[in-house]
Amino acid sequence: MVSKSNWDGFEPKEFWESFDVFAEHMPGKEQTELCILKGHLLVEETLNRIIKKRLAAPTYIAEARLEFSQKLALARSLLVLNEEDRWVWDGVRKLNETRNRLAHRLVDSGINDKVTDFTSFVESSLAAPSQQDQMQEFGELTMSIFNVYVTLNWASA
Repeated sequence: MVSKSNWDGFEPKEFWESFDVFAEHMPGKEQTELCILKGHLLVEETLNRIIKKRLAAPTYIAEARLEFSQKLALARSLLVLNEEDRWVWDGVRKLNETRNRLAHRLVDSGINDKVTDFTSFVESSLAAPSQQDQMQEFGELTMSIFNVYVTLNWASA
């Protein structure tokens, strides 16, 4: 997940709150489409929070009606991550590509390829060893989204 250096200043309460929100909204591992959509929404809410937290007058940003890719670029410019955590930006981008593939095609046999690309990228980017027990219980997709979500929440705290 996140590097040890990000532990400084991070309150365990903030971690558990973000964990609770994730657990409350994410479906079971067998619901791939819903998992992608809800995971994307959770990450988008985190991007919104990153942006609002760092702007002098955040109320005006809502008027811009930014698209997800614009929010990603803005959040990325406002939140400087350490080298070990920078993978998360590409993880967010890959999740967005997966969600867009799902949302803009009624039937798409390529969605499994996008999911595999996303989960493989996240797992290969993590400094920690593979979480095989959690992967089996929650599914690779859910755990990959969780790692992106927690890394963003942790880094922005």
